[in-house]
Amino acid sequence: MGKLIDKLRQVGQGGGGSFGFFARGQSANAPARPAAVFVRIAASDVAAAEAAGKAGADVAIVTDWKPGADVSSIKAALESASVVWGVEYSGGADDDVAQAAQKTGAGFLILGERAPATHVYDKPEQFDRVVTLTAPSSELDILLYRMSNVLPAQAGLVTLPIGVSELSHVSIAEFTRISLLAASVRFPLLVAVDTAPDLEAARALVRLGFDGIVLSGLSADKIGKQVPALRADLEKIPLSEAQDTEGVSLGGLMGNLGTGVQPERREPDKEPEQE
Repeated sequence: MGKLIDKLRQVGQGGGGSFGFFARGQSANAPARPAAVFVRIAASDVAAAEAAGKAGADVAIVTDWKPGADVSSIKAALESASVVWGVEYSGGADDDVAQAAQKTGAGFLILGERAPATHVYDKPEQFDRVVTLTAPSSELDILLYRMSNVLPAQAGLVTLPIGVSELSHVSIAEFTRISLLAASVRFPLLVAVDTAPDLEAARALVRLGFDGIVLSGLSADKIGKQVPALRADLEKIPLSEAQDTEGVSLGGLMGNLGTGVQPERREPDKEPEQE
């Protein structure tokens, strides 16, 4: 288990943790939350990294990373605030991507949809790999989406197929369709949103089964305002409202995290002994 999964556990349990769950100025007795707060940050935006630490972001994602890229300034800013961070790799002809990411100090690697599948199978110790998934739009897409369970990844990332503003009046049919995103995978699922959700929208995302909410494209000033607001809203939502997906969501993450996708083998019935 790597730093990302450990962080998700800490968020679901509340309080501090081995990776400095709270940034400077955060209470060590903060309540548990049903989802973590993620922030995407450009590798050159040190101000945004500093803002993420001060605002209490749980996790930072350094975007557009390549092996050999200099992320020392971002790393220093995030680690000084005890923020778990990882890198997002879109793809290319690079070798040993997971090892290179771990060598920079990243706690996890997000592989883009076009990244070579071979990188998912790189297995550095105590290092999490996250696969980027596409929200299905047809029955065949749903089948392909569910087949992502065969990948040896520790988490997934998907973009919310509708705008955050639509969550407040989404139909039952649409809500059910979106809930399949988290219910169909064996690992924790992060969701990238187009704008920071308010309390009502955050509650909907929790009920849909997402374990982390990813904010993107924010300036340092907006990070300083939106991250604390989202954390506060998530603290108001009981863990019991999280979708029950047999260990996928944070509400049940303690029990079945790491459960394999292969069904339990059933032994054939023994023939009765002849008398």
